[in-house]
Amino acid sequence: MQYFTWKLMSEINSSDPEVVAKAQRTWDRNVAGYEKQLELLLEHFSEHQQRFWRDHAYHLHDGTVFQITLGDALETDVPVVLSRSPGSGVAIDVTDGTGAWLYELKYAGIEAIDARLRGAAGSFDGTLLERWLYSELTGEGPVAYRHSILFSTGSELSVVFKRFSHSRKKLARSR
Repeated sequence: MQYFTWKLMSEINSSDPEVVAKAQRTWDRNVAGYEKQLELLLEHFSEHQQRFWRDHAYHLHDGTVFQITLGDALETDVPVVLSRSPGSGVAIDVTDGTGAWLYELKYAGIEAIDARLRGAAGSFDGTLLERWLYSELTGEGPVAYRHSILFSTGSELSVVFKRFSHSRKKLARSR
């Protein structure tokens, strides 16, 4: 995470008003800087993908991660023996913060997967990656991108990728 770090989140939630005020000023500067660099990156994405990164990605705040899948041939419906692997991929299933929508995020052309796992106080039943806090999309070299995700425990997951797709479906409300 470059813009929305665990340290900054901790400072915003400090009991010291001076620390909070300083962190809020940093947060505001970081939001402006992030949005500026994001607009430059989005020129390389389709309109559908641009809408996700501009609009839908913000709705994942406080979402619940149901599954993170790493592997080869994620695009196939049934495990098969392939003569040539289509390459490694990552898929993340996460609800939005309201629990109304389920998003499936797919990354291909994987160059790196970085994880920093923390079990912070307040984690949900010992999970490290359940509650999505913030995420950011940044450039990674001339043709790759990094999607970094900060979880409520302080854990971070970053996927460096060349291709991205997403889908979403409305979830039925339980009574």
